[in-house]
Amino acid sequence: MIKLAKKENKFLALVIPEKDVEPFFNKYPYLQEIFEIIGEAYYGFRRDIGKNPSNKYIIVNKDEPYIEEVWDMILKGEDKKANSQSNENKKEDD
Repeated sequence: MIKLAKKENKFLALVIPEKDVEPFFNKYPYLQEIFEIIGEAYYGFRRDIGKNPSNKYIIVNKDEPYIEEVWDMILKGEDKKANSQSNENKKEDD
């Protein structure tokens, strides 16, 4: 299997723990409307370009002791996916 995947920052993300959402927006109510507008616009953008508009993600803190195991699992999965897609493309060319 060819190794293609590498560690990289692929997303711009702001993570607000569930327990902080209500107090945060109570303190800064104007930000809730902005947050909703950005979310709706991005949802529409993803739909318009033919992508899944509501992807779900798992977030892991980089300072967790098991982070390298998580990275290894992700990178192996990405390599497997890329190699599978590469093999499918080769079959189509035949």
